Amino acid sequence: MATRSKYGMVRVSKLALAVSLAFNGAAQAALPTGAQVASGSAQIGTVGNTMTVTNSPSAIINWQSFSIGQSEAVKFVQQSASSSVLNRVVGGQMSAIMGRLTSNGQVLLINPAGVLVGAGAVVDTASFFASTLKILDQDFLAGKLKFQGDADSGKITNQGWIRTGYGGQVVLIAPNIENSGIIQAPGGKILLAAGKKVTLGTLDMDGLGFEVQAPTDSALNLGQLIADGGVVQVFAGSLKHSGDIRANALTRDSGGEIVLKARGDVELTTGSTTVANGRTGGTIRIESETGTARVAGDVSATGSSSAGGGIDVLGEKVVLTGNATLDASGATGGGVIRAGGDWQGSNPDVKNAQSAFVGAGVTLKADATDQGDGGKIVVWSDGDTRFLGSLSAQGGPNGGNGGNAEVSGKGDLLFIGGANLGAPKGTAGSLLLDPLDLFVDDVGGLNPSIIDENTDFPDHAVTVAPATLAAIVGNVTLYASRDMRLNSLITLAGAGQGLAANAGRDLQIGAGITTNNGAVSLTATRNLSTFASSPIATAGGDVTLTAQSISAGSMTIAAGAGAVNATSSAGSLSLGAVSSSGSVAMTSTGGNLSLASGSNITSAGA
Repeated sequence: MATRSKYGMVRVSKLALAVSLAFNGAAQAALPTGAQVASGSAQIGTVGNTMTVTNSPSAIINWQSFSIGQSEAVKFVQQSASSSVLNRVVGGQMSAIMGRLTSNGQVLLINPAGVLVGAGAVVDTASFFASTLKILDQDFLAGKLKFQGDADSGKITNQGWIRTGYGGQVVLIAPNIENSGIIQAPGGKILLAAGKKVTLGTLDMDGLGFEVQAPTDSALNLGQLIADGGVVQVFAGSLKHSGDIRANALTRDSGGEIVLKARGDVELTTGSTTVANGRTGGTIRIESETGTARVAGDVSATGSSSAGGGIDVLGEKVVLTGNATLDASGATGGGVIRAGGDWQGSNPDVKNAQSAFVGAGVTLKADATDQGDGGKIVVWSDGDTRFLGSLSAQGGPNGGNGGNAEVSGKGDLLFIGGANLGAPKGTAGSLLLDPLDLFVDDVGGLNPSIIDENTDFPDHAVTVAPATLAAIVGNVTLYASRDMRLNSLITLAGAGQGLAANAGRDLQIGAGITTNNGAVSLTATRNLSTFASSPIATAGGDVTLTAQSISAGSMTIAAGAGAVNATSSAGSLSLGAVSSSGSVAMTSTGGNLSLASGSNITSAGA
């Protein structure tokens, strides 16, 4: 395959050279032969090793063969950059572009037998379309590009350099596409569509219709796809990206758009880069319709002087692994990172994963890097979610509040990662952990059978350890759509760092909660109860207890100057000692209100 120097040039490896030579006579082919003009007009002349074709707009030329040798050149002279010529190969021999193909207009090359742009070859046109799927003359002349192939449709391989002028398009359409060279369309669009049926509304790629007919329709990128200020789109049955994809801003513009989408698996390997940086961050969407979206490389949509962009990694299964970094930070505010779904899985426009895994070496960032609020980070699945990595959505060092993050799933959750939602000159943000059932225990995350992406969770798996919660910078919200159990002491030492625990049914507490002027809110839809000594000490933070019934005789509350509010809406309310120099209110709507024997309430504001 081709490797790249820091100057962007392509060095051809022995493997790439062997692939090129494997095409035998095609690699040594002479200039195109057997031209028949099917529509419009074209004048063809050859001087030495250079063929010049002067064509009318929308001309159609059927060729017996269309290849260019290493020392040869073909030039299409057209009326303007918007003029186009369709070249169809009917002789059954693949096209091997080993020399230079140039034009001031748009060139389409259709060859069902296959297309190779060899190592060292250059395609330099206003726009370039290559396909091994067939197209009808009347569709081309009507401006509707409908490509359709069959089992015999060949592949497209680029080992060279395909480039356009500003705003141009590069479109490669075939059941199988491999790029190990450079494809460059500054301010324009790059489309790799690996399938057997593709429709483009116009030559500007409007109205894209794409149909994958088999998972073997594949796209492989080992090289560079560069559309700074523009759009890069890759669609396939399966997609593997091991090179560089770039849609950065041109000069002071916003970052561009990158879409990598497959019906089956999408993989961004270790060492790959996918970048849409700019004055304002661009957008990157990595999506598998029915398989796994796996990212082990670097993905970036940062804003250098404005807000960060957006990064989505979506699929039936989402895996962020290795030392993957997803960065949507921005100077005036963090952007949005969504892996496996949107907030609490409630956005119908964002596909929910069935499982999500974030490995220990993975970093997710949506920071404000100057002055502004941190962004939003979501890791979600409708099944089991495992988070071992780190996330950051910090407020800016010169002002701004911390952002919000959620690591959740409708099934089980394991969180043994880190989170920084702090704000040096503002209010800290919040982390939400939101599984079906939630357990806090000192052994949280120590079960090795669930610290991988494949093993099913055992029953009553521990969600998180108190030490993990203590290390979080920011407020903590624990939400269980069914039941929650707090088995071990929770200590949040950060100034003002609060804890909210909400259970869809029952909340059981068997250990204390301590904060440093941070509020504590405990809510259960049915019952809030204690099964062991459960002191709450907030050093001035408010304490709120809400449930249908509260059976917390072993809970003592020391709120300092903070307020204490306890409400049971349909049952009894029992507590231990309550101490507060703020206000204290205890309400039992449907049952008795009592304190443990010998307890008392001390409140300067009562």
